[in-house]
Amino acid sequence: LDPGGLAAPDPAVQGVYYPTRLSFTRMEKVLALVAPVSVGVTDDGRLRVTGVLGAQPTYWAQIEPGLYAPLDGPFPPDARLLIEERTVGGETRPYLLVGSMSYARQPWYAANSLMILILSLVIFLVAVITLPVTAGLNRRYTRLAGSARPLEPMPARLARWAGWALALLVLVFWIAFTAFSGDIYNLVFGLPPVLQGALVLPWIIAVLAVVAAGLAVWLWVRRVWTLAGRIGFTLLALAALVQVWLLAFWNML
Repeated sequence: LDPGGLAAPDPAVQGVYYPTRLSFTRMEKVLALVAPVSVGVTDDGRLRVTGVLGAQPTYWAQIEPGLYAPLDGPFPPDARLLIEERTVGGETRPYLLVGSMSYARQPWYAANSLMILILSLVIFLVAVITLPVTAGLNRRYTRLAGSARPLEPMPARLARWAGWALALLVLVFWIAFTAFSGDIYNLVFGLPPVLQGALVLPWIIAVLAVVAAGLAVWLWVRRVWTLAGRIGFTLLALAALVQVWLLAFWNML
C-alpha cells in the first residue's frame, strides 16, 4: 500500500491515548499508565502508532477519512485502525479502535501526569534532605549569636516541620504504592491491607498541602527567610497542591 496518493491524517488525532477497558472511578484507573498508545503523523503522511504492540511503532495509511490500513508492519494487510470522535459523558474526543481494543485520547494533563509526578517527587526528595539541614543551621546560628539574633517566628518553624512532614509522607505513600501494586491483581481484585492503610496518607497530605500553601503566603508577606528559602518553600507548596490533584485524578483521594 502506497500512502503517497492518499490523504494525510488529520494532525488533530495526534496525542496520547489510554485504554478504555478500565474502571475510571476506582484506583484501577492508574493502570492506564501501563499501556498508553502514542499517535503521531510523519512528514510523509503516515500515521505512526506506538504502544499497540509494545514499544514497536506501527505505520498506517489513511484509506478513508479516519480509517487506516497497515503499512509494512506486523499487522495483516486486511487489518484496519479507526480513529473517530465520540462523545462520552458529555466530553468529545478522538477514540482509536484497532482489533478488539479501544483507546481514548487524553488531555495534556493526563498524558503528562507521570512526568508531573516524577518532577514533584524530585522536589519532595530535595525538601526531605534540605529542610532538616536548614533547621539545624538556623538553631546553630541562633545559639552562636545569642540574644543578638531573635528566635525564628513560630509560623516559620511550623513551615519547616510541615514541609518536611509533607514531603516525607508523599515519598512514603508512593514507595508503598509502588511496592504493593506491582501485581496488578492487587488493584483489580482487592487491595492488600498495607496498601489500604497507606490510602489514609493522601488525606493527611491534602491537609498539609493546604497548610503549606498558607504558610508560603505568610513567609512572603512577612519576608521571613531568605529569598531562596521562600522560593524553595513556595515550590514545595505548589508541588504539594499538584500532588493532591494527581491523587484525586487517579482516584486515590
